[in-house]
Amino acid sequence: MSIIEVVFAIVILLTVLLAMTQFGRQFVKAEGQARWVALASDLAAARLELIRAHDEYRTLSQYAGTETSASATAQPTMAHAPGFSRTTAVTRDSTAAKDQTRVTVTVFGGGLATPLVKSMILAAP
Repeated sequence: MSIIEVVFAIVILLTVLLAMTQFGRQFVKAEGQARWVALASDLAAARLELIRAHDEYRTLSQYAGTETSASATAQPTMAHAPGFSRTTAVTRDSTAAKDQTRVTVTVFGGGLATPLVKSMILAAP
């Protein structure tokens, strides 16, 4: 093997190693973001399930507002998710053919790049 072949092989090896390093960094970043999104999704789903289980349709508006993970009154609790906030919007539309209420939960903070939004529509019994 000549010196030129050895240098060429080393250049190829270094290029591959640099590419693998960049891939590794991007993978770790994506994995971390996925963890934040999963936690935010759990926070939103828990809030929607609490509201879905509420037995008095006319009083759903009591759930509207913003909660933080530091709030002791957050329902359900957010203590396991420091740095997050959860906003619940409750909009009733009784002008439609059927009385219905849209509930939208927006979770932001933590390591989320963009807020996570989940909604549901509940119909009057």
